[in-house]
Amino acid sequence: MSFVVAYAFRSDFSLSQILDAVRANTSWEWLARDSEFWGEYLSAQSSAQPVLAKIFVEGNAYLLELKFQDDGLRESWEPVARGIVNLLLPPLAAIDIRRAEANN
Repeated sequence: MSFVVAYAFRSDFSLSQILDAVRANTSWEWLARDSEFWGEYLSAQSSAQPVLAKIFVEGNAYLLELKFQDDGLRESWEPVARGIVNLLLPPLAAIDIRRAEANN
């Protein structure tokens, strides 16, 4: 069973600039995607954890979703999520970072 946690944030970067930044700052294979339901978004599988990351446009901000694919992490997800947030968001000059409702 999987579960999702999400963080809203703001950045002056466009989605294509975010893609360039996350590709430059992680070893993950980031893909640009387009969905009729969610619109344009980015996704990648963590190389170190069983976590799928997605970045969506949410109005004038962004939403980072972390889908934990191992239910065994349900009790210990916070340090894993904090590490991913600390890896991904500083290179994006992200501000107003807060927990949010997930799209999934």
